[in-house]
Amino acid sequence: MNSKLSSFGRTYRPGVALDLDLRRSIIDEIVANGGDILTGYFPGTYEYVTRKYRVAQSTVRKVWEKYYTERNDLPDHHAGGNRGKLTADDLELIEILKNRQGSMTLKEIFVILEDIGDCGGDTSISTISRAIKERMPSGPGAAEYLKKW
Repeated sequence: MNSKLSSFGRTYRPGVALDLDLRRSIIDEIVANGGDILTGYFPGTYEYVTRKYRVAQSTVRKVWEKYYTERNDLPDHHAGGNRGKLTADDLELIEILKNRQGSMTLKEIFVILEDIGDCGGDTSISTISRAIKERMPSGPGAAEYLKKW
């Protein structure tokens, strides 16, 4: 599990967000001490909340700022790795092309993507191949586009 002990004496796992219960407890504590969820104003200090929940002051501040700006107490989703070169529209176009003509070659798809896709010529045939095998969307959106063709 690779848990570590913070300087506040709380165990945590690096790279893993605070659980939702702790996030909500931090927010509730700030609101109970005069925090305004509309403006973000907090007359107290984060230091009290920091000591009570044994988390870093920057963590308390970030949880609070995210809550009053986005009205969201969920941690940000962090996807690892490099961003894909194909957009959702590119993937949908590939699916449409493959559904219309299953025997279409990767080279033909590549040429069409370069002409009308969003990838801007910054992709390769192997990227298209991986997209077809792993990430190609299949849903009602593709069927809608097929009807238009």
